[in-house]
Amino acid sequence: MYSKKYSTTTVLAHIDHGKTTFIDCLLAYGGFLNKSIAGEARILDNRDDEQARGITMKNSVIYIDGCYFIDTPGHVDFEQYAFSASQISDNFIIIVDILSGIAPRMYSLVKFINPERSILFINKIDYDIEYIDIIQTVEKMNSVIGKDVFSWEKNNVVLGSAIFCTGISHLTIKERFFKNKDSFKNSLKFGYKCFKKLSDKIRENDIEDLKLKYNIKIPSKKEIYRTIFNLAKTIIEIVKEFTKSEELMFDDNFVLLKSPFAINSINFQKSNSPYFLFKVINGELKKGDILYYQEEEIKIEKIVGFIGDSVDNINHAEKGMLVLLNGNFNKNPTLSNAVKEQEKSFPIAKNAFFKKKIILEDYNTYKKIESVFKVLSLTEQGLNVMRNKYGEYEITCYGEIQFEKICNDLKNEQVSYFVEDFKCWFAEKVDKFGTVEGVGYKIVAKRHDEEKNYIEISGKKHDLFLKSLIAHILKMGLLIKEHFLFTKIHVSVYENAILENFKSDLILCIQKAGIKIIPYVYDAHIYVAAKHINNVFNILSEFSIEVNEELYDDKNDFVFIKCTVPMHALFSVTEKINRSTKGNAYITLIDKGFVETSDDLSEFIHKIQKEKGIVTCNFVVKEGTKQRTRKK
Repeated sequence: MYSKKYSTTTVLAHIDHGKTTFIDCLLAYGGFLNKSIAGEARILDNRDDEQARGITMKNSVIYIDGCYFIDTPGHVDFEQYAFSASQISDNFIIIVDILSGIAPRMYSLVKFINPERSILFINKIDYDIEYIDIIQTVEKMNSVIGKDVFSWEKNNVVLGSAIFCTGISHLTIKERFFKNKDSFKNSLKFGYKCFKKLSDKIRENDIEDLKLKYNIKIPSKKEIYRTIFNLAKTIIEIVKEFTKSEELMFDDNFVLLKSPFAINSINFQKSNSPYFLFKVINGELKKGDILYYQEEEIKIEKIVGFIGDSVDNINHAEKGMLVLLNGNFNKNPTLSNAVKEQEKSFPIAKNAFFKKKIILEDYNTYKKIESVFKVLSLTEQGLNVMRNKYGEYEITCYGEIQFEKICNDLKNEQVSYFVEDFKCWFAEKVDKFGTVEGVGYKIVAKRHDEEKNYIEISGKKHDLFLKSLIAHILKMGLLIKEHFLFTKIHVSVYENAILENFKSDLILCIQKAGIKIIPYVYDAHIYVAAKHINNVFNILSEFSIEVNEELYDDKNDFVFIKCTVPMHALFSVTEKINRSTKGNAYITLIDKGFVETSDDLSEFIHKIQKEKGIVTCNFVVKEGTKQRTRKK
C-alpha cells in the first residue's frame, strides 16, 4: 500500500541563534501567522516563563504541507529534549548565528543528527558579513562533524536571515538565474554576492525596480527580502528533495507507533495523564483501532493531529504522520497491533545532576504534589523525584533553569512549598585501623576496598542484633552524621559476652580507626572557545580543581578540558564558567560517586557539624552584669 510522503525535521541550535524566529517564518509561509510579525512573535514560546526569559523550554511541533518541524530548546538544561526529538526525525536543520559563530555545544548537538539528511542554515547574513566568514563557518561545521557534509553544491547550505524570513540555497539560485543554462557558475560565492547585492539595494533604498519586478505592494525591508528570497520556501524545497528517494510502500497489516516524549498541554485542556507525541512508523492508525501497549489492549478513542501550530481531532493517521494520543503510558511508549512486538526503549543522552529539595508548607497536600510530579516525570526529560524519610522531595534534573521551570509548573497548580539545597555532598569512611575489646567480644574497624560496607560477626550469639546495630550506626554516621562507605567491621563474640556497652565500644572503635569524609564527585568535560580559556582556568584554580587533560582544536579554536569536580563546588563552578563565557561553554558531567581525595576538607567538617548542631560554639557576653558563658 502507498502513502503520502510525510517528513519530520528537528531544528537544532545553540541558545539565541534563531530557532524559534525561524519557526515563525515557516508559520507565516503556511498562512498560520501574520507575515508582518513573523520572525518576531516567538509564537511557540507560549509559557509565561519562556516569554519572560526569551528562551524555548520545551519541544513544540508545527505542520506545513506534509512537513513536521520540531522546535527544540537551545539551553543546555534542555538538551535531552533535542535528543528525544531526534529519535523520530528524518531530517535536521542546524542554525548557526554567523555573528556569534559555532558554539562549543555544537559538538554535542551533531551527535543527534543524520549528517546526510541535514541542512546548515547560516543566520544573520543581512549584517555586514564578509565571504570569508561564510566559508569558515561551513568549514568549521564540517570539522565539528568530522567529515565534509555541508557544501553549496549539495544544496544543504542556506544563507539568510530568520528575522527577515529570507534565505537562499544552491537550488534557489539555480532556478532564479540558471534555470535553462549551465550552472557551473552557481557557487557559494555567487550566492553570497546575490544576497549582498539585494542587501545593498535595500540599504540604499534603490528598490523601485524590485517593487515592479516582484509586485511588492508594501516595500518594507522584511517584505522585500521575504518576497525575493523566501526562507521557508527554500527550506521546504530542500526537505522535500530529501524525501524524494524514500520508499513509500508499507505493510498495512502491521501498525507501529513510537513516542519519544510527552506534552503536558498544547491548546487543549490539561489532563492528569499527558498527551504523548507518536510517530506512525508503519501502517495506518484509525480511530477505534485496538493496539497493544506492553501486552495490554488499548482502544484508540481519540487522535489529535497538527495543523500549523494548532491541533485538531482527526479520524486516521498515515505512515510518517505525527499525532498526539492520551493514555496511561510510561516514558517512550511503543504501540502496535502485534501483541508481542517489543521495541527497545530510546537511549538516554546524558545523566541529570542538578539536585534540590522541595518541602511542602502543608504536608497534608502531598497527594496533590505527587499527582503533579507524576505528570511532570513524563513530560520533563531527566526529572527524577524521590520522597525521603523526612517527607521532603529530592529533585534531580538537568540544571537550574529546568528546575525553575518545574517550580513554575507547581505554582501554577497552587502547590505551596519552599526550596532547600540538597547537601548530600559527603560520606564518611574509616581511615585506618582500630580495635576495642569488651566483655566477651572484640570489635575491629578498618578500611574496605569496596564502596559497600562489610559487616562480619564471628560467633552465632546475637549476630542478627549486632548486624542491625552496626548497620544503623554506619547509616547514621558519626563525624558529620552522613552514612559510612568503604568500611569493614568485624566482631568476635564469645560465650560470656555482655553487650551492655557494645554500642559505645563500637563508636569508640570507629573513632580510634579514624574517620574521614569523602566527597561526591563528577568527571567534568568542558568545551570552551579558546578566548575564554584563561577565565575558565582561573575559576578552576579558585576551587582548587586540577585539570586532568587539555586538548586544543585548532580548526575551530576550541579547548577541551577534563577535570574532576566535587559536588560541593559543582554549581558554583558551572555558574561562574557560564557567566564568564557568556553561555558559550558546554559542560557534560559523568557521575563518579563518592571518591577519596587528598583535599583538605576540614573546613567542611566544621561547617557541617555546626549546621547540624553536632558541636556547640561558646561565646562570652561582655557586659559585667551578664558575665557568663553561653552556648549557641
